Amino acid sequence: MMVCLFIFSAFSLLNITGVLAEEDVLSVLDFEDYFYYEDGNYVLTSDIVVDSSFRIDGHTVVLNGYSMTVEGNLCIDNGSLDLGSGSLTVNGDFYINGFDTSNPAVLDINNGNLIIEGNFDTYDNVILYMVQENDYVLVHKDFYFNSFIPHGDYLINGTLEVKGDFYDFSKGNFLPSQNHRVVLSGEDVQYVTFEYPELSSFNILELTKPLETGYVFSHTPVWNTLIEPGTSFKPGDLDGNGTVDSTDATILKRYIVSIIDEIPAGNDAADLNGDGDIDSLDYTLLNRFILGMITEFPVNR
Repeated sequence: MMVCLFIFSAFSLLNITGVLAEEDVLSVLDFEDYFYYEDGNYVLTSDIVVDSSFRIDGHTVVLNGYSMTVEGNLCIDNGSLDLGSGSLTVNGDFYINGFDTSNPAVLDINNGNLIIEGNFDTYDNVILYMVQENDYVLVHKDFYFNSFIPHGDYLINGTLEVKGDFYDFSKGNFLPSQNHRVVLSGEDVQYVTFEYPELSSFNILELTKPLETGYVFSHTPVWNTLIEPGTSFKPGDLDGNGTVDSTDATILKRYIVSIIDEIPAGNDAADLNGDGDIDSLDYTLLNRFILGMITEFPVNR
């Protein structure tokens, strides 16, 4: 069982006066002046820096477009955190635990940015939502995924970047789809472990080092699409930002009518039927994919 342990010394808050909570861990209740309470949610009303560890226990916190910095660890126990287009920086470790099967702990990136200087650790009944194109999570150390909840409908977009090792202990519950991308960008050799590789895997996996020397995988392949250094992005991603959307369709249309003479991510990204030409057939396939009428391109088959 994962236990949230916080060890820290005397603290001060930047323009904030807080009161030590039970067990010397601060919670949202210590900063009620910086939140308003609405429909069961504590909604942030200004940027905040907490010079200690922080705990969300049974509450729902919404960043509401503001930034929050936690100098210590952050632990969510049977609570919820919605970044709501905001930015969260945790200079320690991030833990999210859900021990109530009827009320999972929730982390919704929701067009926000989450930067974790330490480890990211999930345990039990936890939902990690990454459904928006701009969702971004950066973990500087290790990523541990042990949620009991299938994530096929929750990890469908955005980017998860990990600089440490990646561990998945769930039985088929880490299974991203659609445009969700994982980037393994650590400077040292990174270890990737899937305890149930026949059930769990990456969707789009981007590497920043050579596959043979920069990574050690417990099993291969554990991805639907692999992007290696020096290779173009996936078919349909014409601007090379990792997602396939209306911007890519605009680029392709401009290319076909000769307004532009090259594809930003390389011409191979636009040949969606694999016939060697870039024409209206590829444009039709791209629009059908964006509208959800197809889930893959002929070139992928």
